[in-house]
Amino acid sequence: MNCPVCGASNAPDSKFCCGCGNTLPAQSAAPVPPTVPVNPTGYGAPVQQVSPTGYGAPVQQVPPTGYGQPVPPTGYGAPPKPPKAPKEKVKIDFTEVKDRLVDTVKPVGTVAKGVWSNKKARIGIIAGALLLIILSILCAIFFGGNGYIEAEESIRMLRTGNNEYSIVVGNKVLDDTVSDYDYLTRTMNGKVAAFTNDGELYVVKDSKLKDIADDVVDYELSVNGEYIAYSTKDDALYVAKTGDGKSEKICDDTEGNNYGFRISPDGKSIAYREGEAVKLYRDKKSTEITDNKYASVYGLSNSGNQIYVSIYQDDHHVLYSYNNKGDKTKLGEIDELAGFNDSFSQVLFYNDGKTYIAKDGKEANKIHSSELELVPTEKCDAHGDAYPVSNLYDHVYYNGKNDVYLVKEKDCIKLVSKASQLQLDGEAKYLYYIYDGREVRCIEIAKGEKASESAVTIVDESVAGYVVTSDRKYVYYLDGSYLNLGNITLKCVDGKKGGKSTTIDDDINANVGFAISNQNRIYYVMDGDLYVVSNGKTGKKILSDIKSLSNTTHGDVYASDGDAWYGSTGDEKLKELVEID
Repeated sequence: MNCPVCGASNAPDSKFCCGCGNTLPAQSAAPVPPTVPVNPTGYGAPVQQVSPTGYGAPVQQVPPTGYGQPVPPTGYGAPPKPPKAPKEKVKIDFTEVKDRLVDTVKPVGTVAKGVWSNKKARIGIIAGALLLIILSILCAIFFGGNGYIEAEESIRMLRTGNNEYSIVVGNKVLDDTVSDYDYLTRTMNGKVAAFTNDGELYVVKDSKLKDIADDVVDYELSVNGEYIAYSTKDDALYVAKTGDGKSEKICDDTEGNNYGFRISPDGKSIAYREGEAVKLYRDKKSTEITDNKYASVYGLSNSGNQIYVSIYQDDHHVLYSYNNKGDKTKLGEIDELAGFNDSFSQVLFYNDGKTYIAKDGKEANKIHSSELELVPTEKCDAHGDAYPVSNLYDHVYYNGKNDVYLVKEKDCIKLVSKASQLQLDGEAKYLYYIYDGREVRCIEIAKGEKASESAVTIVDESVAGYVVTSDRKYVYYLDGSYLNLGNITLKCVDGKKGGKSTTIDDDINANVGFAISNQNRIYYVMDGDLYVVSNGKTGKKILSDIKSLSNTTHGDVYASDGDAWYGSTGDEKLKELVEID
């Protein structure tokens, strides 16, 4: 459907506009024919859509998570929830350290025995081993994840003329331009993107544009960005390596099976429909999994040993997990598929208004009696049906009725109520939210049931919208109600303790909104001019006559003045990237 605010085209099941982030009108549920199971955002369809970014378009917003807070049209008074940049990480050359330790510790053969007999050498070996353990711990601290995949780069399309777009990787403008495009699908790490243009399938990888195939009807990019599966007008199904574009044909007969294929996250397996059969393609061979004509493919795991298939039977859709030999396990009845973890070893789905998680191909576990959705961090970007998490448990969920939960494997703990506009910090340890439609609060998730008791009030006044810097040092917010359609005051407050706020500017353009960069700098527009603010101080003017402002999950900021696009460079200023005709 088209967004009533910005006009962007959205998938039929979308709750938020992919272009401006505003809430889409509720759609009447279409009847599901017995032979077609409920479509989980399009099996194989590129669901992560990015509308063409036009000059003059409103800032591209990330929708507030938490349905209780209305979002005003085109962001009036409600700015985007931009991503927070990752903290700077300590860089250690572990390869060099490892090489030195390997030279020190060689308890193998005659030479090793001779070395071990030397007391000083033994001390060196023990010290080296201890150092390796310490470095491993440091590696876990600085480089270990909390289960989230974070965007490392960004790929964007910037409109530069009538049906002409420039491809921008971070701050690098590629030589190739695109006359038009249908959808832009990105990997969760932001390094690879794919799109179609009048049936031509393209991939952007390593700052290069690759032409993969023509006459393409549908495609799906693997989560790791290494492979792409696609079907063509002559009903054939292919898989191609995104690195060199070389394709392999999988089958010739996908007629009548639109969206009937899924690619594994590592791209090495593909489950698809051929005629009335579901098959698995792996290691250049196809194996029939089931010949049930009411079966439809939902996804498959990295190993290709968990193939998720929905079968319509007895007036219900039932979700099964098949192994590569065709043996199946019933996971449960399903009304809607919500998503998988990043390796597709776990699946989240709804049935009869309840939420279930099935893990490792085993029968699903009911986690709540209402429908819960996972809350991503500000640095995460989903890919199709895959959530940017390695484990669907031990994460924060919300129920659309302003209640927030911590879902564990054997428990579901309510953290807070009356919460909207949720913002989870990059480490997934602290949750910011607007309480009861008014003040901004923060809780520490690890406190579980006592989290609400220890809530810190960060902003004690009406807030139209807010963002939290990645280091949690500052919270920037728009003072006042979202119903204020005029210009509005931008303020800043201590992001950990709250307290007295500082006014940044009194008259910023809420229609354009503001964006946060990967350097924790806030960009905003006042009287048509672009300002930047850091460290909670007064804004500094850097550009004039700004028509639009947007940013990416990675934190790259883009602004246009109608004559050119400008991009962030890591400092306070924006440099000109490409002219607009």
